[in-house]
Amino acid sequence: MNNEINLDNEIWTDINDMNYQVSTKKRVRRKHDGYILKPTIRPFTLEYTLFKNYQKKRYYIPKDINVIENLENETWTIIEDFPRYQQSNLGRIKSSELYKGEYLLKPRKSSFGLEYTLYKDGQLIKYYIELKPPVKDLDGEIWKNIIGYEHHYAVSNLGRIKSLDRINPLGERVRERILSPATTEDGYLQVSLSMNGIQKSYLVARLVAFAFVPNPNPEKFIEANHLGKKTDNRACMLEWIDSRGNKLHAWETGRVKARKGEECGCVKLNNEQILEIRELYLTGNFVYRELANIYNVSISTIWGIVRRKNWTHI
Repeated sequence: MNNEINLDNEIWTDINDMNYQVSTKKRVRRKHDGYILKPTIRPFTLEYTLFKNYQKKRYYIPKDINVIENLENETWTIIEDFPRYQQSNLGRIKSSELYKGEYLLKPRKSSFGLEYTLYKDGQLIKYYIELKPPVKDLDGEIWKNIIGYEHHYAVSNLGRIKSLDRINPLGERVRERILSPATTEDGYLQVSLSMNGIQKSYLVARLVAFAFVPNPNPEKFIEANHLGKKTDNRACMLEWIDSRGNKLHAWETGRVKARKGEECGCVKLNNEQILEIRELYLTGNFVYRELANIYNVSISTIWGIVRRKNWTHI
């Protein structure tokens, strides 16, 4: 039965070695009776079932091919090792597939840029496009891996700490970035480093000193001392020193102030009691021994308080 209705400007051509014809309108018909076959509509093709020598043959005609329109000043290059994909200078990626045409891939935004998932050899592979510039070195800056955190964190001779570009245990890419240090109660800078699910805090000065400051006696000199401000962690402003020398330097530079009177945790008396002792002695009704018994301290302590040899700040 002939159900042929010619469409405007429709042209028919023979399909090789088969008793069928295909038209410019993506239709297929039998040659001997002009019967128009009904296709099965697939996502990207029209599928026809043809017969040759009593055997079924699948015949596919692609739907209208989709073509991505370029943005202004956009150019495309084939991605190395991924020939079915192209990347543009504007950070877009498109795929070109038979019967499907071009289509844009949808990226996932991350801290460093765009993350695409590409398909190759039956595997899904992460592909990254950095939109932010990498960390720029300062003039004269030198980086070294932090011992125990190799390929995870690095320290510079100018006192900066950075997290290195890497793939974390979840398979996600971690972008290189400079860490922002926190300030301790004593005014020193520290950073938190994490690896294998364990997070620890370190003074920036020690990390810099371990990497860049020679230690003449590691068993004796165990503290990193600042030659200038507490927050100046450049290698040229650090030295290795023993605990006693570090405390002495803190006293000399005024970083540590002397604790006086009741500020010291080892004293028995407070400021109010000191004033009471002096007032009672001036009345003439009490001697050193009696005051010592009242306040449960030694006679020499009472003598030092009254003579202002001790507690001189009040």
